Amino acid sequence: MLFPHLSDRTRVPCPLNATQNTPKAGASMTPDVIATIVTALGTTATLFGGLAAMLHRMEARIDRRFEQVDAQFVEMRSEMRSEMRSEIGQLRGEFRQLAADIVEVKIAVARVEEPKPMLLHVR
Repeated sequence: MLFPHLSDRTRVPCPLNATQNTPKAGASMTPDVIATIVTALGTTATLFGGLAAMLHRMEARIDRRFEQVDAQFVEMRSEMRSEMRSEIGQLRGEFRQLAADIVEVKIAVARVEEPKPMLLHVR
C-alpha cells in the first residue's frame, strides 16, 4: 500500500459516479488509485515538457543555420551585383568601340562606292 497510515475506511468518492443517481458498492477510489493517476499525469506532463524543450532547442539551432545561409546569400548577391556591373560596363565599352568601327566601315564603303568621274561633261 502506498499510504500505510490511511486505513481502508478512508475513501474518496469517485467523480465518475457523481452523475449517477444510484450509489454503487465500491464506487469510491482509494488513495492508491489516486496516487497512481496523479503519478501517471505527472509523468505524462514531464515527458511532454521534455519533448517541448527538445523541439525548442532544435528549432533555435535550425533558425541559426538559416540565418547563416541568409547571410551567405546576401554576401553572394552583393558580389554578383558588383561583378555584373563591371561586366555591363565592359560590354558598353565594347559596344561603343563596335559603333566606331561600324562608322569607319561605312566611310570605307562610301569611298569605294563613290560615283565614277564622268569623262564627258554634259552641257
